[in-house]
Amino acid sequence: KTRKIKYMKNKIIIIQTEGEPQLKKLFINDKNTEVYCAETLHDALLHLTSRTYHLIIIKSVKDIDSICKVIDTIRLLKKVPILILTYGGISNKRVCIQAGADIVLLYPYKDEEIKLYTLSLIRRYTQWKEDSSSEKRIANFESLTIDYLTRKVYWKQNTLNLTNHEFDFLKLLSSMQGRVYTFEQIYQIVWNEQCHGDIRNIIWCMLRRLRQKLRKEESGAGNIIRSARNVGYYFEPTKEENT
Repeated sequence: KTRKIKYMKNKIIIIQTEGEPQLKKLFINDKNTEVYCAETLHDALLHLTSRTYHLIIIKSVKDIDSICKVIDTIRLLKKVPILILTYGGISNKRVCIQAGADIVLLYPYKDEEIKLYTLSLIRRYTQWKEDSSSEKRIANFESLTIDYLTRKVYWKQNTLNLTNHEFDFLKLLSSMQGRVYTFEQIYQIVWNEQCHGDIRNIIWCMLRRLRQKLRKEESGAGNIIRSARNVGYYFEPTKEENT
């Protein structure tokens, strides 16, 4: 008997300004592509944290600063190609690319052009995933070791018993040393929901518990997480964490 091979579909998530025509129709006849249209940025972020996508398409008529903030938030979550569809001139394209977009198409763009770039970006991402699948997924920072795959954290080979929020917070900050993550970015990514309530106090309480666990291992261990006053937090391990 002939054995049927099951191919994995290309998965695309589309984020677009309310009232804009649906882009989903471009892929309606493509049996190899599955498309999800997010109604809001919050909806998109929830899907990105819980599902795997091969491409993100953002179609927006908003100002470039707003688009860049969306790109920045997504880049904190996923290493997935981003295709931007917007208006303006070469300066807008440059700003979006610098913010983290992979391709920026300026109106008027053609449907066939969107589909061609979609295929190109998905192919590039698929190849990148294959090349990186065998990469080491353990990060070492002097006394601290983070195993991103098993979600375990060690301080000088002693296991730290962290909650999901504590681990996700530490993972986020350690992914880019020295970068300051705002309170809003931290809450949105670690708690997977839009900001509401006294988020600074919520984050501070979680951080206090995390620092206590670190300091049980070594007195100055909690200093690897630093505060940017009135902005947020950043990760900065030193060669001697107890100084």
